[in-house]
Amino acid sequence: MNGFLQVYTIIANPIFCSGIENLIRTKLKFELEFVQYEELKQFIGQSITPNKGSEILIYEVQRFKNSDFNQLLNLKTTHKNLKILIITSHINVSDIKLLFEIGVTGIIGNNISPEEFIKFFKKSLKT
Repeated sequence: MNGFLQVYTIIANPIFCSGIENLIRTKLKFELEFVQYEELKQFIGQSITPNKGSEILIYEVQRFKNSDFNQLLNLKTTHKNLKILIITSHINVSDIKLLFEIGVTGIIGNNISPEEFIKFFKKSLKT
């Protein structure tokens, strides 16, 4: 895979975030730009303009609140081509269904192996 990839992250643990960034940088052949945000509301508040390549948001959530769903829906409405990957340690079936209805690209557990993450990440870029 070649090209330009803009990766936005909202991941609370800086070590986890650095690990994901390093994994993507070393395993994928993209020109990459990473931008980290502290919370979804902050990300939505930025004026994000589509770039010449793919854009993906990696969003870590411990437990979903109604505001998370509303913010994600707003985000997908205004940025239709943005791919959204959710990393979570706890989620129920009804939340998964709602996230896919909103337009989230994929959902993974936070205990995924590096190899599985890269496979998942590559597949998400193709959808």
